[in-house]
Amino acid sequence: MEKNTKRNAYDYFGYFVECAKLASELAEYLDDVVSHFDPQKVPDWTRDMHHIENEADNLKHDMIKRLSREFISPIEREDIVTLAEKLDSSIDSVEDVMQNIYIHNVREIRPEAVTFARLIVKCSKALLEAAKEFKNFKKSRAVIERVIEVNTIESDADRLFAQSMRRLFTDDTDTRALVVWSTLFNKLEACLDEFEDTADIIESIIMKNT
Repeated sequence: MEKNTKRNAYDYFGYFVECAKLASELAEYLDDVVSHFDPQKVPDWTRDMHHIENEADNLKHDMIKRLSREFISPIEREDIVTLAEKLDSSIDSVEDVMQNIYIHNVREIRPEAVTFARLIVKCSKALLEAAKEFKNFKKSRAVIERVIEVNTIESDADRLFAQSMRRLFTDDTDTRALVVWSTLFNKLEACLDEFEDTADIIESIIMKNT
């Protein structure tokens, strides 16, 4: 088994950044979908987003394969795997929204979904900045500031979720619409939860290593 040297060491922090970039890319894609919605394009959009999610899966498989061969890692191996899994879940959660738009044959977008998508974009960008600063966590407070930002945005999303669900059940009497949009609001809110959980894992790793 080859030894880990500076020349051939795997860049785990770089991997976290690449995954966060893909999450942000998916978030922006979703925002574009709901802001310029066209039911005829849903199958193509769903397929495109799945390609991005699949790219993230391939990155994770490559990272795990490398981690299994290395003697030394910059942080504990268990923490690397935990954060990798949560980043993957964050990416999956955004794609899951698109999958449900496709599965439920959504024909028009409620305005609350657009607001949710904007929050998901903001949250994904804050998480990306946290990932970029993660490698400097022993010298920089910027990563913690971005974690706090993610938590704040998720709190905004909690309020939006409650308002959206109340409006749905107050204003809409169509059973199908109630089922579809209660599902979609839950899926949209789950994206923010996954991003917050990812940021919290970054924070917990920092706490263990400082």
